[in-house]
Amino acid sequence: MQGIWNEPISYFMFMRFTSQKYAQAFINSGSIKFGTPNSWVEYAKQPGKRGDKKEGTLASVAENEAYNIAELNRLYGGDGAIVQHRDDGRILFKNKRHMDLPGFCFYMLKDKIENDEMTQDVSGKMFTDFTLNKTKED
Repeated sequence: MQGIWNEPISYFMFMRFTSQKYAQAFINSGSIKFGTPNSWVEYAKQPGKRGDKKEGTLASVAENEAYNIAELNRLYGGDGAIVQHRDDGRILFKNKRHMDLPGFCFYMLKDKIENDEMTQDVSGKMFTDFTLNKTKED
């Protein structure tokens, strides 16, 4: 993460997606709802829920690529065993202990992109909690 904070002016904003219930608790009392990477993986498996199957991934390889689990444990294991999950033709490596640690995530929007290939489409369902009392037409 070299250079991330060297140019703070280059960051546009941080965004947090959450349900109205937790947003109101934050606004009204400063209460923050922490989740875990495991909970976000589980949400992704439920219809209509936001989540991220790849949350907590430290490294991944194509299923047909060779990898050295001992080396991955050395690099990323630290205080927890590395576990493997298969997803869409890839093997995802995650630290088992870290998957249960509380976290609070933000999305960062920058005012400049140094790599034009780094783009991401955001699903409209990410914004469903922000359409308070509105119809689809609104």
